[in-house]
Amino acid sequence: SIAGLAFANAFLGICHSMAHKLGSFHHLPHGMANALLINESIRFNAADAPTKQTAFAQYKYPNAAWRYARIADYLQLGGNTEAEKVELLTKAIDELKDKVGMPKSIADAGVLKESFYATIDEMVE
Repeated sequence: SIAGLAFANAFLGICHSMAHKLGSFHHLPHGMANALLINESIRFNAADAPTKQTAFAQYKYPNAAWRYARIADYLQLGGNTEAEKVELLTKAIDELKDKVGMPKSIADAGVLKESFYATIDEMVE
């Protein structure tokens, strides 16, 4: 299907990949797991540290911060620098999560700290 082609060519990002593990190990809905991880994933991806990022042939250099800044611009969030725009984007995401009643943290979603730490090694495999 067209959706399958798009998915296969878009690559599984860090947020989506971690959400699969978090959700399956701790019985959280997939969308919720993604929402819990999205802002930290955005900050990780937007960091100017190319040595920690995977290189893809279609990109000459990491450009996640620029892409997030474009999203912030489209949403008219303000900001002057890419870093400011990334933070405003994460703030807007937090506000949206508040509006829909999304838990603010993995703990708020009902995952006990002990349970989370007990599964970390398995989740990162």
